Amino acid sequence: MEAVIEACQTYGFFRAVNHGVPRELLSRSLELSAAFFALPDEEKTKVRPRPVEVTPLPAGYYRLPSHSPDKNEYLLTLQPHLGHNL
Repeated sequence: MEAVIEACQTYGFFRAVNHGVPRELLSRSLELSAAFFALPDEEKTKVRPRPVEVTPLPAGYYRLPSHSPDKNEYLLTLQPHLGHNL
């Protein structure tokens, strides 16, 4: 766990390897992710996070405010069987 913390503090991210997820599934998820983030903002914002009362995590699309030092945007999805995705 210390290596993960150090990587996040030093580089801002970490990469997990030897996790058992098939390479084809990873490739497909990266392909779909790139396609989603290439959409115009008005399309991405249609996938807004669900309210906290409905889901334990804000599943959906979110962009950090313009005044934030990070200009990140993300799409959070959960396991489909949990029923929390949009």
